[in-house]
Amino acid sequence: MPDNHHKAKQLHANQSLTIFSHRLAVSIQKQSVPLLVKQTGVSETMLYQYASEKAYPTLPKLALIAQECGVSLAWLFSDDERDEKQANTDNSAPSKLQQFTVTDDVMHPTIKQHVNIQYQLLKPIAKKKRWQDGLYVLTNQQGLIVRRVQWCENNDSYRVYGDNPNYPPQIMSAIAPIGKVTAIIQPI
Repeated sequence: MPDNHHKAKQLHANQSLTIFSHRLAVSIQKQSVPLLVKQTGVSETMLYQYASEKAYPTLPKLALIAQECGVSLAWLFSDDERDEKQANTDNSAPSKLQQFTVTDDVMHPTIKQHVNIQYQLLKPIAKKKRWQDGLYVLTNQQGLIVRRVQWCENNDSYRVYGDNPNYPPQIMSAIAPIGKVTAIIQPI
């Protein structure tokens, strides 16, 4: 019995990946590839590999491609046909503001667990440029996270940390934020 349950879960996961791959391919194919290369910094070869479902982008690259294609990450991962038709007919500029629910307590007490934040999508910057200090949305193995980022000139690295003293800061030579926090949406 558990074997059938596992197979059913695997089948559902495979179907979800197929939907995602197809939607990403359709979104890329509707764009001017040279323009998409310029806007995202992703090579033409990689875009064609994504469009032909031979490779998959990292989450930050995926967020940027979705933004430039005018579709949301939620639409790419959902199986709601209504959203697909809307995305295919809506030629308006994509919203650069996104929301997600914070699931950890690293930013407590400033941002409590299960509170929504709003963030502005960011494009990658050249390696020689530096991100300004601030609250950013980053990705890690858990998914999306919010952390404070501070550039440390003395050792050419970023200090990435939360407001909760139980979590020590991390020193990183490079970061790839996907967004900058613009609002904390707290229930009354």
